[in-house]
Amino acid sequence: SSMFVIPFNIELSVVVPLHNEEGNARLLCEAIRTALDSLQRPYEVLLVDDEPKILQALVKALRDEGHAVTATGSPREALRLTTQQSFDLIVVDNLMPELSGLELIRAIAAAAGDGDRPPMLMMTAHATVASAIEAMKLGAIDYLQKPFDIDEFLVVVDRAVEHSRLR
Repeated sequence: SSMFVIPFNIELSVVVPLHNEEGNARLLCEAIRTALDSLQRPYEVLLVDDEPKILQALVKALRDEGHAVTATGSPREALRLTTQQSFDLIVVDNLMPELSGLELIRAIAAAAGDGDRPPMLMMTAHATVASAIEAMKLGAIDYLQKPFDIDEFLVVVDRAVEHSRLR
């Protein structure tokens, strides 16, 4: 049996054993390449926060990382957007006028059903154990307490989207 290495631009090499079935190994390599390419594509992120300065900072951070960002200060607008476009991730503040972040997550989850639900992150300056538990029960995969570090935010975003894409 022999081995070969396929280099990728994301500082990852995939080693595939060859057992005299070169055709199968080639197909496997192409499948791995396709999967890794999909992990590298920019995320489509919906940001929902009624605080313009926070919204602006998060939009800038995500765009600097190469991601496509749709931002709104209105939970009702966010709900409308989710019916028109799919997102890799939805980031929601909890305390907003019109609807709370929990109400927004509940509405998005109900509209999407179990299979098509995008990962959602909740962020809030007024964290409670009860609201964190409620957010997780509704499908939020992480809960960030403001203020948070932008680098921490970006790590949580990457982890959420990659987890979702590997499902």
